Amino acid sequence: MKQNHNDNAAYSRDTFQCHKGYLAVCILIHHLCQFTGFLADTSLGYPLLLLGHWAVVIFMFMSGFGLFSSCLSKGESYIKSFPRTRLLPFYVTYLLFVLIYACFAIANGDKITVSEIIHSLTYGGTIVSFGWYLQLTLLMYLFFYILKLIFKNDRAFIIALCVAVLIFIVVNFCMASQKNVYEPAFSFVVGVILAYCNHRKPVLFSKKTALFTAIGLLAFLAATLVTTLMVYRYSELMASNVTVALLYLILMMAADLSLITFVLSFTVMANRSFSGLIVNPVSRFLGTYSLEIYALQGLFLRFFFNKIGNPVLYAVIAVLCIIVCSIPIHKLLSVIKKVITK
Repeated sequence: MKQNHNDNAAYSRDTFQCHKGYLAVCILIHHLCQFTGFLADTSLGYPLLLLGHWAVVIFMFMSGFGLFSSCLSKGESYIKSFPRTRLLPFYVTYLLFVLIYACFAIANGDKITVSEIIHSLTYGGTIVSFGWYLQLTLLMYLFFYILKLIFKNDRAFIIALCVAVLIFIVVNFCMASQKNVYEPAFSFVVGVILAYCNHRKPVLFSKKTALFTAIGLLAFLAATLVTTLMVYRYSELMASNVTVALLYLILMMAADLSLITFVLSFTVMANRSFSGLIVNPVSRFLGTYSLEIYALQGLFLRFFFNKIGNPVLYAVIAVLCIIVCSIPIHKLLSVIKKVITK
């Protein structure tokens, strides 16, 4: 009985929240390396460039998993209250960051066009640095709500969501959009599907956990190695050949699926032997402010970029400002959310 409790804890809200803390740090490291050029000319340069994408993949997966797990446990009432409890609070949160970046741009003497404002308020570009992830999350929320409202049957809903996201990915692929900006939608769908599987037969990866961890890691490394070779050796061919570009996209999805498998099975394994590795005061603190850390980092990374010449000092000051400012913003958003959901 104790073993089952530990396995279920691997998919708890607290565990996922702690994961978000680590993911926020990964994205921050990724962007710091971009701005400072740290290790850019070494063998670690490209993995650090991909680190942000990997973190977003797990973020998107947890969004899909968390939404559908709540929906399955709470039933129809969850969908009825979804606009008030999930959609509106998230959109208002995003709007606050749009306002913050707009004020910063105005104070800095930068011009904001009408087109930028429209895209920032809808989809397809935003003045919020790295805010494409927030827009993609909001879009997935809309897909989730509208389709669950239409399809009451869970399996029909999952099929409809798969079709909708597939169309979304195909359209973006045909438009030659940047793959990293739309491909993580696939991970959201994976989250919904695995939430359904976990609800019907708990707990995912509770058996042969070490095997799944090893397979997930090896498959992830293999797919990542192939995609990396494609980027460095066949980038021109990918740009001109649709088939090769499609193969690269499919391999990205395979790598993401393998990464999700590894993270989940490793989490189950870690919770059995050493739960403090994932759930601890530091990860819990960072997880609490992970959204604010993500949204504010572009502001301070850009602000200090030309003002501090020493890269180490630049990184330290930027990180401290990001974390310190995340706390009051989080408290403000908590108050706003209470007002909205009341």
